[in-house]
Amino acid sequence: MTAYDPAGLHLEEAGDSGPLVLCLHGIGSSSAAFAPQFAALGGSYRMLAWDAPGYARSADPTGPLTMDDYADLAADVIRARGGSAHVL
Repeated sequence: MTAYDPAGLHLEEAGDSGPLVLCLHGIGSSSAAFAPQFAALGGSYRMLAWDAPGYARSADPTGPLTMDDYADLAADVIRARGGSAHVL
């Protein structure tokens, strides 16, 4: 399932039950990199992968982002989906 977060983030989601797993890609990648993990783990976990701000289908940031900004945004995504997650 594809969703757009209010912050302009593109999110891919799979799985309806189990612990949340938030997948964060590296530089030059996207949420698509986690397709194998979604296929393998989607039956046991709630899988969520983002396209980081400015990557793939996410909106471009309005200004420079620091590592703390990325961490805060990831924390906001986790809080919006229940407050705890494993981060990959």
